[in-house]
Amino acid sequence: MNIKRVEKSDLQELWDIHKKFYNYAFPDLSNPLYVFQRIVRDDNGKVITASAIKITCEGLFITNKDASHIKIIKAIEQLITQLRKDCSLFGLEECHIFSENDDHYINILRKLGFTDCTGFPMVIQGVKNVQKPTEEHV
Repeated sequence: MNIKRVEKSDLQELWDIHKKFYNYAFPDLSNPLYVFQRIVRDDNGKVITASAIKITCEGLFITNKDASHIKIIKAIEQLITQLRKDCSLFGLEECHIFSENDDHYINILRKLGFTDCTGFPMVIQGVKNVQKPTEEHV
């Protein structure tokens, strides 16, 4: 198997695989937020998998839950307005928030415009410690 950069000539095949196996919209890989795109083909040239790394944003709220619900909602509304402006400055399209399992707090965030993500949330850690890529890996 070999790995290489995704090229325009790969897109139709990726689109076909995506249409067959996935229920979400095919990503716009021309978006510059997708900074790395890789494809793995087997020795016969058949696509096995592909990946794209998209620059995204993770938000964080540290909320005094002793405050009144009205004050919390008003404060979060103000932060969301600012969050949208701040994300826009960097061309970011979305901001993910990870919340503890607090149904009341999660419902407040939903009422203020946050939506549940689809799929199963997962993370890979330790990427900061990987050796800096050489020119052949970029």
